[in-house]
Amino acid sequence: MAWTADEGHGRDGAFLDDLDKRNESCVVEVPPNAYVWLVKPKVLKTPPDNEMGCGKKYPRLRSREREPSEVQNLVTYPPAFRKQTPQKYRIKETHRGSDVWEVRWAPCWRKTHTEKLVSNQCTLVVARNILTSEVKYFLSNHTFASYINI
Repeated sequence: MAWTADEGHGRDGAFLDDLDKRNESCVVEVPPNAYVWLVKPKVLKTPPDNEMGCGKKYPRLRSREREPSEVQNLVTYPPAFRKQTPQKYRIKETHRGSDVWEVRWAPCWRKTHTEKLVSNQCTLVVARNILTSEVKYFLSNHTFASYINI
């Protein structure tokens, strides 16, 4: 069984964390301002020897890590999306013609609301309606990397 959920649940990090914790498969719509990394950030589990006793909380993200990016900005700039040829899917026929969506995807990681800090690898799916130019963003906790030529 796989869970599907709308953007309301896609905004709920605790809901996504719980699905991951229970190893539940899911595809969830997320808002355009959801944040993910396209490169897995490093989580420091313990302080380095030179920082012992400095009062910093661990585990934590390495200080040199890039901030995560909004999914709406990832379609335009990173090569993972820019160089990818979108796959087209005809969904249905409408009074305006075929409802066709272009789909691109890339591996990503999201920030969790637990001490783990970074999710397992997941997949960001970006779909654009050719007729209306509407764009939707989805996260899946399954990896599609074997299907992508990046």
